[in-house]
Amino acid sequence: MELKRQSQLVESFYTWYHSGLANVIADNRRRYRMQMVDEADRSKRGLSALPSTKSASVSDRFREKALLEYHENVDSISYTSKAVNDITKEELCRWLTEIFVYRSQNTFPFFSWHSASLLAGAVDGIEAAMVWWRREATTKVQTVINPIGLPQQIETPVIVRDTWWIDQLMPGRDIVWDPNIPFMDVNLGQFAMVRLKRSVEEAEGMAQAGIFDMPVEWKQYQRKDYEREQDQNTTVARPENMDMGDKQLLDIWCFFSKENNSWNCQFSICGKTEISTSRPVNDIFFAGRQVNRLPVVVGVHQQKLWETVGRGLPETIAPIEDEWQDQRNN
Repeated sequence: MELKRQSQLVESFYTWYHSGLANVIADNRRRYRMQMVDEADRSKRGLSALPSTKSASVSDRFREKALLEYHENVDSISYTSKAVNDITKEELCRWLTEIFVYRSQNTFPFFSWHSASLLAGAVDGIEAAMVWWRREATTKVQTVINPIGLPQQIETPVIVRDTWWIDQLMPGRDIVWDPNIPFMDVNLGQFAMVRLKRSVEEAEGMAQAGIFDMPVEWKQYQRKDYEREQDQNTTVARPENMDMGDKQLLDIWCFFSKENNSWNCQFSICGKTEISTSRPVNDIFFAGRQVNRLPVVVGVHQQKLWETVGRGLPETIAPIEDEWQDQRNN
């Protein structure tokens, strides 16, 4: 799909997103941070501007209880075979469980990611993630003496990281999707786009792996990129908006589109410069296996009535907090 058409679809998502959902999510985050939208005006009029702690405390308790359920017992997350009385598959599932437990404790910060994921679901009511395989290697050069007594330089590859990875994606900033999807299943849609923030080293590694099949001079794209979705209530400025020179991250778009009932993906720089052709998702993310689904998921905490969006805990508690504030000021 041409980049112009991709940009049009992204714009159509933002038209829908800013028609109401973005304001609801922003209000949820403000309530969780215990910030009143009219704090200055209330203080000027001599009214109480102390926020309620309910949104923050309830969201935190929800996260803590869920983390205990999942991580207090090592067997809480495990794999089992759907096949009945198949000893071989049961052993494979047990082996897979052991690998998952090891990687989640040693090669991927699963607990930290899970904590952030649960909080995002509780506050925003909607969250997203992308799963991929992350492999990083470096080269160690050693000088050895060969059998005839001459020094020789030998390069040995050293694996730094080789594991599955989960990117937490902020809805409306890091990911857009087809607003017409039913049941919040992005695989039932027609398009989706993920914004990948990658360093030059990571981009070069992806190019060497064959993910990008067009030559790119990466450093020319390391520039300040002011985000479209500014969250005004954050404690500190977003680092992506600061100029960090040669440490600036690249803004790579991964655009997914369904063609002939099969998912394809194409990579570009900000949707303006192509860095790959359109290729099957199965080839890029699943090593050619016929998985036939996206490596991306969008989920909701609790779906709203007749809407394919979620409802966060602060939104549910909002009437209680507002009534409590009115009673205090009265």
